[in-house]
Parts: sequence; C-alpha cells; structure tokens
Amino acid sequence: MEQVVVKAGVTVLFLDMLEIESALNAKLTVNKAKKCKANPVLPLGDYSDWDRWRATDWAGSVIYDQDDKVFKMWYFGQDGPYGETSTGYATSLDGVWWEKPSLSIYSANSSRNNIVFSHYDHSGLRFSEHFCVIKDYSEKDERKRYKALARSLAKETIDGKTLRDFKVASNVVYSADGIHWTTSPHTVDGVDMTNILIDDSDPKKRFKVYGFVGTPERWSHTIMAYGPDMESLELRPDSPILPPEEESTVHLLCGLKYKGYYLAFYNYSLWTDYYGYTGVQESRRFDTRVPKDVRPGEGWGAFKANTRLAVSRDGVNNFVKVNPLEAILDRGEKGEWDDAFIVTSNPVVKDDEIYVFYSGTCEPAANAPQRYDTSQVRSGVAKIERGRLTYLSSADQLSTAVITTVPMEIAKSSNVELRINAGELIPYRDYIEVEAIDAETNEPIAGFERRDCLDLYSDGFDIPAIWNGSSSLDDLRDRNRIKLRFYLYGKARLYSFSFAERAVGHGNQL
Repeated sequence: MEQVVVKAGVTVLFLDMLEIESALNAKLTVNKAKKCKANPVLPLGDYSDWDRWRATDWAGSVIYDQDDKVFKMWYFGQDGPYGETSTGYATSLDGVWWEKPSLSIYSANSSRNNIVFSHYDHSGLRFSEHFCVIKDYSEKDERKRYKALARSLAKETIDGKTLRDFKVASNVVYSADGIHWTTSPHTVDGVDMTNILIDDSDPKKRFKVYGFVGTPERWSHTIMAYGPDMESLELRPDSPILPPEEESTVHLLCGLKYKGYYLAFYNYSLWTDYYGYTGVQESRRFDTRVPKDVRPGEGWGAFKANTRLAVSRDGVNNFVKVNPLEAILDRGEKGEWDDAFIVTSNPVVKDDEIYVFYSGTCEPAANAPQRYDTSQVRSGVAKIERGRLTYLSSADQLSTAVITTVPMEIAKSSNVELRINAGELIPYRDYIEVEAIDAETNEPIAGFERRDCLDLYSDGFDIPAIWNGSSSLDDLRDRNRIKLRFYLYGKARLYSFSFAERAVGHGNQL
C-alpha cells in the first residue's frame, strides 16, 4: 500500500497498483507509445560520410536542453558493416527533424563532419559504443556542465602477447558545451551503461545510471550504479535489478523519473528462426536467449525485440514489471523499417509528454547484415501523452468496472480539486463517475456520492470532478482519510488522476 496525500501536485499513475485497494471487473492495459509518421527521424550520412551506414541513438543519448530549448542527440555512427565508429552530434527543435552541424573537431573522410567524440584517439584508450550524456543544470563548474559515461576498451596482454580488445570500464567524461569533451580518470568498472538520471530528491544517490552487463555465464542482466556525483559512482551490490524470471531475455534498460515514479524501459529480446539463418555461432554458444536444444547449423539466428515497462518507488530497489507480456513500444509490422527489433536508448520528458527515442532495423539487415552494404540500424521516436502510460477499463467493455483507491490523507491546504485523465468517452454510453467515501466506514460521503457527480463524458487530460456544481474538495478537509471510487462504464478509459489547485470557474465540466 502506498501513502497518498490529497494535495496539489500529486499524480497517481496505474503501474504497480499500490494506490489501488480493489479493482472489480477491471483490467489494466499498457498504452502503447505512438510512433512518429516521419520515422526514421535521424538521417544517414551521404555515401562518402562517416555515418552513411549507421546513425543511431542506440549506444548514444538524447536530452532536451531546458536552457537552449532544443533536443540534443549524441549518436553512434559508422561508415560500413566493419567500418570505424564514432559519436556524432545533432540537434532538433521538435525531436523529429534533426540537423547535423559542421564541427570538424576530428578528421574523417567526410565533407560534413559532426563527430564530437572519437573512439580511437584518447591517449591509448580505445572507446566503443554506449556514450550516455546528461546536462547538470546545478553544476557550478561550467567545464563539467555536461557529463557522460563512455565505454572504454583496453588490450588484454598475457605473457607479453596482446590477445584482444575487451571491455574494462565506462569512463567519466566532461564538457562545457556538449561538443568538446575531456576524459577523466574516473570509471565504473566492466559495464555497458544506457542512460543517466539526475535525482535531486535523493542527494546520496543523485546520479543514477542504468545499463546491463554480459558475461560468458549469462548473456546479459540489468545493473545500475549510483552516487552523489559522477566521480563516486558505485555499482549496486546485487543484480539484476529486474525480477529474475526470464532475466536473460532483457538486453538493455534505461530509467526515467516521471511524476514521482521511477520508470524502467527495458528491451525484451530473443532469437528465432529466420529462413534458416544461423547467426554468429560463437555468440550463440553462450547467449542464453538461444534455445538450449538448438544445434550447430540450425536456424535461430534472427534477433527480435520490443520495449516493455517496469516501475520502482525509489529508482534503486524493487522494480516491478508492468503487465510483462505487453509492450510499451512494439517493433514495426512486416515490411516496415523497424520490423525486426527495436532498442530504446533513453526517454525524454518535454511538456509532460514522454519522447521515447529508439533504434530499429528491418529483418533482412538484422538477420544477415554482413551480406548487405545497407543501413543496419536507424533511429526513430515515439510519444506517450501526458500521464497515459497505462489505463484501467472494464474487463468486458460492457459491465461496470469499480476502482477503489487506498485511504488518502487530506492536506489542510484549501482550494484543491480532483482532476481526471480519461479517454474514449461517449455520453450515456462510455463514461465515468466518481465518489468520495469514508475510509473507516467505506460509505459514500454526503454531497460527494456518484449520484452527485457530473458524468465525465468528454475526453481530457485534466477533467475536473464536479459534485453538485462544484469541484472544490474543501468540505472533505475535516475528515482524516478518504478513498476515491471510480465507476467506469462501457469502453471508458481511466489513465490517471491528480490533485491540483482549483481553477477559477470550475463549476461546470470543461
């Protein structure tokens, strides 16, 4: 049970359902993110450019810069299936149309060079993908305003012989402008980090970093690091951070704090057969996502993945999968550019909407990339409307669903109203009623019964609940605790609800 206080600024989402005491004839559904029709949004370079073959936010980062009022992307680029890789930089006003500035910081066989972080020129260190960036608006040292983790590689040497590159760390790097970067000696050992979250409500773990690690024993499992600053990051001592069931199917995980909840967008992935394509045999030997009974030379070389949702109350412990069989973002339909798999790099909040930046590829490129000199992975964006990650509705779309909250304490502040985020509403067919009930007796409170409630019959994000012509909750302040009870008729969808200062004129439904 989660403690809820009735006061302005509180929002209740339906994720782990800790705020819900009972749900009669109701079902919870994950509300899929809406893909942009302009996808893929980040253009590849021209044929002679360094990023002609791949330009993806996967292994990169996207932020919305609150100072500059633009989206900024640090993306993974490559000029061919076996070509050199680097991190490029692009900007966008709307997250859809991207521009690549001409910077010429590093040399490359391109007339339009927007590389900001080379993977090969750092005093002996070689860097690979996974360059995750955050802007720290409260940082006093301007040289460290932008912070990033860059995965570094080093040579493994035994008996004086260099054997191979191997993963050693994610190095902390800094920048004043997000373009010119300086590598520091600080590292997080042996991990692939996906994104960084700054959490000012948790000073000792202000920086929360999410990612995954692969070992010969287990292909990948979810991990995180945290600390008061980037130099003090430490791995969480126990992993995985997601529940252990089917953990080997999770490839990447990225975190987001949204309306008081800590969300995890994780990639559910597996291998399947694709016209007998066998994939890379060396990888299949220790990849636990490949069925154990697959023999050498058989199919099961096709990688498939979508993005699913989990939630935690502190961003560190007890992540719970939200309807684990449902995707928040699905791969494309057959024949679309992202019909093989998608990978979510990091979500971004702007104007209370969640922009989910992701990378994807089509089946031919994903399953036999070495045969084609074509783009293997591209980048797209999808949006989740304000407060609409999931919704509650009638289980059979006809009978009435009855949703009752846990007891809620009433703050003594005045002028507060209940606002409801709902959709698919039609008068006298698909609509919602709400009442306040006494937490001790479970009886409706006079003046706040559902018969007193103006039916919610028009879609909206902030529909005020109105009883007897008023949205004010002031008459409830003398009670210790109340519950709310929602009645959902037909196909009505209840996405979330919140409390806000009462708007002037809220005597009628908007």
